[in-house]
Amino acid sequence: ALLSDPAVLQSDDQLTAAKKLILDINRLAPPFGDLKTQLPAATRAITNARRPLGLTINSDDKTLVTVLRLGPDGQLGRLRKQTLSLYPGRYVLTGSRPGFQDVRQEIHLQSGKADQTVTVICRDPI
Repeated sequence: ALLSDPAVLQSDDQLTAAKKLILDINRLAPPFGDLKTQLPAATRAITNARRPLGLTINSDDKTLVTVLRLGPDGQLGRLRKQTLSLYPGRYVLTGSRPGFQDVRQEIHLQSGKADQTVTVICRDPI
């Protein structure tokens, strides 16, 4: 599960459990088969789980932008351009503007990939 969805490591409990699992596996006899190839990938995922990645958000200075999952810190308000440092994982960005249809975008930040840029603008009048 860790390899198919590294975003589970955003949870402190899941990250701690994954670290314990890797330590337990390393104490066993040398891994073989699928485990031999999966163990280094899982170790990399754990190492990168808390390494911040850059996300640049562009908007029109009229749309209220929010990054869900960040609580009050995710309410960015109106902006032209803002860069955030976020942990790898899935995030949902929303935009709202009176008289316009709300917008919603899901992004997936992955370690080892370049910083991402996203545009959040409410363009369609209601």
